Amino acid sequence: MQQAIRAAIVEAGLTISQCASQIGLADNSFSRRMNGHIAFQWNEIVAVARVTKRPVSELVAAAERIAGIRGAA
Repeated sequence: MQQAIRAAIVEAGLTISQCASQIGLADNSFSRRMNGHIAFQWNEIVAVARVTKRPVSELVAAAERIAGIRGAA
């Protein structure tokens, strides 16, 4: 999920810090999630999708493709 979120943030023209601020997380909390130390909660994924103007389904599908999950579009 982290790679899909990172790609969405970059494509939206945002920095990690800007995204963190816009979804209401401290930089260090967001960084821990981006580095895989803490899992993203569903509401945070939804917030990232909103901020990056992407459908949640697109983030999930990208994460599935990156993970190599079968059936991913």
